[in-house]
Amino acid sequence: MSNGGANSATNFLVDLKQRLKIRLPPVGLICDSTPNASSYWKTCRAFMYSFPCGFPVNLITIAFIHVVITFLYLSIAMGQYEAPEDYWRKSILNEELLESKRICYIASKADKMTDWRDVLSHAEEGHRKSCEVKEIMFDNTSHCNHISKHEDVYVNAVTDMWNERKL
Repeated sequence: MSNGGANSATNFLVDLKQRLKIRLPPVGLICDSTPNASSYWKTCRAFMYSFPCGFPVNLITIAFIHVVITFLYLSIAMGQYEAPEDYWRKSILNEELLESKRICYIASKADKMTDWRDVLSHAEEGHRKSCEVKEIMFDNTSHCNHISKHEDVYVNAVTDMWNERKL
């Protein structure tokens, strides 16, 4: 789901808890290329993937991105906001928001957008919180594109999660 999916899932979980006073009871989560840890440069890189990248548009894009991220990180530094990535990382493992404690992390060392070490550090955090965790690491797939080269592994992970088999 990448960080955009983590953002959507977090917003959904929080809204569900506030409006209906319940936790979401899924069989589990599959975190595909997420969650990234927060940093100025990781956020910048994520934004860059969303914009066109040809000269001279890339110069305008880079300037725009740095202005937006600078304001975001100034707000974080002043304590006005929490870094979005930190918020998403906490929310995915928050027992008050999510009933399930089963998570499968799928990542790749070749992913240029999501750092695989961030994904594994979150998996370790899940282990510490007594979650049932499975980690699938590839060496050769791009961001959120693992199924293209490893369909059998990916489909088996989804099937195991759906059928509530041991991860």
